[in-house]
Amino acid sequence: TDSKANSFGLDFKRDKLKYNAFPELAALFGSEILLKISEVYFSGQKFDFNEDLFAQWTEHTNAPLSGELHWDKQLTLKSWLYVSEATDGYGAMRVEPGAARWTRQLREENIFRGIPYHSIKNTLEENEDAVVSSGGPAGTFFIFVTDTPHGASSVDHGKRREIIRSQSRPTRIKDWASWATSFKS
Repeated sequence: TDSKANSFGLDFKRDKLKYNAFPELAALFGSEILLKISEVYFSGQKFDFNEDLFAQWTEHTNAPLSGELHWDKQLTLKSWLYVSEATDGYGAMRVEPGAARWTRQLREENIFRGIPYHSIKNTLEENEDAVVSSGGPAGTFFIFVTDTPHGASSVDHGKRREIIRSQSRPTRIKDWASWATSFKS
């Protein structure tokens, strides 16, 4: 099927997570090491640290949510956990290593020019030779900068993609996104 309707997601606040019911998730996404990595990466900027958690599962589809190769409109450091297998046919994320520098420049240029948020084109033509899988077995955890072009791959019949992710992002970017979203073009 080519429907995005085969996905279901939950968005919730990390600090509302019942620590006793989900101690591993609370410890992982709120860990001191992730906080330190975020502090170093954002170099003194104020940032929101993994406030939102997003859990998603996707059944068979050739058109997964976030399947197009794209970069995020807001500078974001994502913490990502494959709950299920994420190898061939399980919807592993595809990435284009080495492209983050110019996509970051595109984002910053859009901010500078005052482009309305919804008008920013953040999808890319896919160069199959440059795109690689970031998949792995269930329990694989990684951190990535969303300036890196990325997108989900297809989920085959009888397989299921299950992920939990969170993000840290500078408050200046969130403030810009809120401002830029208010414009209609």
